[in-house]
Amino acid sequence: MKAIYNIKQIIIFLLVLIILPSCGSDDKSKANKVNKLEILAIKVNKPQAYAGDEITAEALVGHPEGYDKEYSKIWLSCVGNKESCLVGDGITGLPSINSDTFKFKIPENIIPEGEESQSVFFLFILCESDIETCQNEMMSEDGEGLNNKFLKVSYKTVEVIRDDSPIVNHNPKIKSIYLNGTELTSDNITLKADKDDKDNRDDNIFTAEVTSSSFDEVENLKDKDKVDHESIVFAWKSTLGDIEHYYTDQEHDETIDDLDENPFRTAKDSESDTYKIYVIALDYRGGTDWRILNVTSEK
Repeated sequence: MKAIYNIKQIIIFLLVLIILPSCGSDDKSKANKVNKLEILAIKVNKPQAYAGDEITAEALVGHPEGYDKEYSKIWLSCVGNKESCLVGDGITGLPSINSDTFKFKIPENIIPEGEESQSVFFLFILCESDIETCQNEMMSEDGEGLNNKFLKVSYKTVEVIRDDSPIVNHNPKIKSIYLNGTELTSDNITLKADKDDKDNRDDNIFTAEVTSSSFDEVENLKDKDKVDHESIVFAWKSTLGDIEHYYTDQEHDETIDDLDENPFRTAKDSESDTYKIYVIALDYRGGTDWRILNVTSEK
């Protein structure tokens, strides 16, 4: 355990290397393909919480089909602000190793006197090796930075507010995923494999929606007397196949007929019998949900 504490100051400034996908770019460079080990998303049970609450952070890790390399996982929690975390201050609690989830009870006295809130950061680090090698190979050869051959890092922020303030930020909840207009009743689906001479993306149209309660109220930036609702963005990734759009979105007043369609070209029959499609719902304020579709390829 002591060795982990020796590396935490090094790990903290990886906050600037956030690898969560940007929701503002429909990049055709295949950012929607999981072709390496990566952190797809992090969610917490309470993106906004009170002192004394227990927070459970969960990481969604993706990798290509057939990936068989060893990798290690490290969780750290940091209290304060991004700047303090970047210089190694504010680390609190014990780190967790090789777990997809991390539990942390927020201290009762976490909010400084005179302040209305405090931030807690949950850092999740992936290292493409065993834990001992990760610790030994953290720094680059010139000693000027981190060895990015091994490390991938992301974080999630929880805003802790005083108990006389209402909770206004919640996670969205994926309600339904539809394939060609029919709601999926299971996350295990079968799709016909693509043939080399035919692009079958128009045969597989996905849409997604969240529950009506997912749209938290937010302040209208132009008129503070009015109330707006969050927009929800769905990030789409797959281990095989080809998703047309990296993201789709859903507004508060949209119906099922208004949902964005996302065509999907299935994996070729020579690639794999099984693969995954990840659907990640994001609300711009740290709220997150996801579902994983397990695809069986029908030859």
